[in-house]
Amino acid sequence: MKSLKSKKFHEINAGPVSRLSALLIDLSLSYGLFYYLNSYIEFRDFISEFSGIIQSYLGLLNKNLTEVFPILIVVYLLGQFIRFYGTLILGVSFGQLLMGIRGTSPFIWNRIGGGGRVFIETFSGALLLLDLPLFSGNISIKERLSMTRLIRVKGLISQKLRFFFVPLFLGLSFFAPMLQNLTLIDGITVSFTKEKSEKLSNQTNFDSYKYYPSNRFKMNSFSSLKNGRFLLLPSFQITKKGKSKKITPYFIIYDTKNNADGYFKITGTVPLLDVMLVGIKGNPLFKSKYPELFKILNEQRSIYEKRPYQEKYNKRTLINKLAGEQIEDLIQTSFELSYSSVAKHFFSNGPFIRGYVEVRNRLLGIVNKAATPEIDIIQMGAHKFLRFQQKLIKDRPGQKPYLETLLPISTHNALLFEFGWNKDIQDAISRRDFRESFFGVVDWYFDYKNVFNYPARLEDFKSVQILDYFTKSSLKEGEQSLLEDYVHMYYGNISKQAIDKKDKKLKGIIISCINRLYLVAKIKNRAKNIFSESFFKKLRLIKQSLQLDLKGIKNF
Repeated sequence: MKSLKSKKFHEINAGPVSRLSALLIDLSLSYGLFYYLNSYIEFRDFISEFSGIIQSYLGLLNKNLTEVFPILIVVYLLGQFIRFYGTLILGVSFGQLLMGIRGTSPFIWNRIGGGGRVFIETFSGALLLLDLPLFSGNISIKERLSMTRLIRVKGLISQKLRFFFVPLFLGLSFFAPMLQNLTLIDGITVSFTKEKSEKLSNQTNFDSYKYYPSNRFKMNSFSSLKNGRFLLLPSFQITKKGKSKKITPYFIIYDTKNNADGYFKITGTVPLLDVMLVGIKGNPLFKSKYPELFKILNEQRSIYEKRPYQEKYNKRTLINKLAGEQIEDLIQTSFELSYSSVAKHFFSNGPFIRGYVEVRNRLLGIVNKAATPEIDIIQMGAHKFLRFQQKLIKDRPGQKPYLETLLPISTHNALLFEFGWNKDIQDAISRRDFRESFFGVVDWYFDYKNVFNYPARLEDFKSVQILDYFTKSSLKEGEQSLLEDYVHMYYGNISKQAIDKKDKKLKGIIISCINRLYLVAKIKNRAKNIFSESFFKKLRLIKQSLQLDLKGIKNF
């Protein structure tokens, strides 16, 4: 026992190289802890506020420095937190333990005094003035103040494995972003699907084909709606937002063959280039991997914002084809990244994964959180969409249990669509057939405003255009009366169809749509007298006829 004791006191003081190595290991652990905590919105809010404080006090003008500097401070403080509690438990930090560093004080003071040493170190820095004596073989001023001493013991770990642990932990720190939201345990294979279009032949009756243009939905489909099998019923979702009401236009899709119904609505907008911009974070290889996208991300964003449509633009997107392909590759690579694919990712894309994780989490943040999505990239017409397919266990108001969230991936001005149906087999067939008929051949105009002119005649109107103009307050008198006439004619015709076919489900859907149209018109009239009294009377008559027919009374 005596010989061991004397041997202990002949050990040399822990030098700056050993201490720096231990600090790098502890900071690697804190980097992982930072990304784990970043899974929580409270922590992200704290980082955001802290960054604002740093920017206001230090006046950092460089955007990248403003973003990185607060993170470095937080990672350092988390590292000191890990070192403090590690010292209270082990007598030294975890990194110091692996580097063969030990304290010479008694058991209790190794921990209490060691905690004081870490506290002093937190505010003095790791290797600044208080550590200068280390370079001459003496103990640091921090050790003198805390009455502790750190030595480096000889042994297998300290001599043989110390040079293994440092690169190991630094290497693992590259994968710390995978701890955020713990979303990368299993990668998601993103497949590519092209939407089938309705088959045309010499026997096709083109009299049943019509254009369905919409400025609101930024599309123009040329479709027969499967020879009139599908009906599009414009409607509105009305929700309270504080003291005001939020009006969300959407159209109900009704299959008269299968008596199945779905809907297609816009749920939001996504500035796609801003999402792609986070892919640059922590990835010095981004420019060489995605040169065209990198170039676009560093240009003025106004170049890619929506602009008034001109004929010379045709169907061209503002983001060029090559950049669109690189966006698709970035998205696909982000979703396929997992623990099992790390080696493959390393050789294909380099060791820097933070940006890929950030892109993935941003995109996952746009979908309903109630169910894990299946993800693929689907082509609808000339545009590719990132598609999230979800099957909800519980129905929610205004939602169907089968949801598709669709995000176009070659435009900065991306609309976020929701395509909802029930989960029955008949609904699945209806969903497939409608997609082929309506989305198989469709043109998209996400980058432009006012693509289609207001219909000049009643016969030029299409059902989806009701949603373009019904909530507008700027229509001229002739345009307003034309809109009212078309709404009355359209719902009158499909009401007759529902009555003739004795379709109770369709009658109920039409009544629901008319109720919402009526309510929206009343809301708009509170601010300005837009809709005429005769229009309200016509809507009431259609609704009354349907209600009487449901009771077995003919009144149409």
